[in-house]
Amino acid sequence: MCAARPAGRPGIHQPKLGREPFRLYDEKWFAARPVMASTKKVRSYLDSQLLPAFGDVQLKDVDRFVVQQWVKTLVDREDRSKSWPGGS
Repeated sequence: MCAARPAGRPGIHQPKLGREPFRLYDEKWFAARPVMASTKKVRSYLDSQLLPAFGDVQLKDVDRFVVQQWVKTLVDREDRSKSWPGGS
C-alpha cells in the first residue's frame, strides 16, 4: 500500500495484537462502541476510507509514517480532482 518505512521504527508493545489485521481490530473496536447518532457516519468512513487502505495490514505496520503517506495520497487525489476540468 505505502512506501517503505524508515529504519529504526520502534515495535509495538503488544505483539499478539500487532499481528492482527486492521480489519479484525476494526470489527471488535466498532462492536464495543455505544450506538450514537454519529455511529452510521463513523461506520461509513471506516468502510469507505480506512478499510480499503488498511484492512489487510497488520496493526503493527500501521504507524505514523504509513498514515502520513496515506493522508498525502488523499490530499494529492483531492488536488488532482480540483485541477481536472469539471473538478470541484
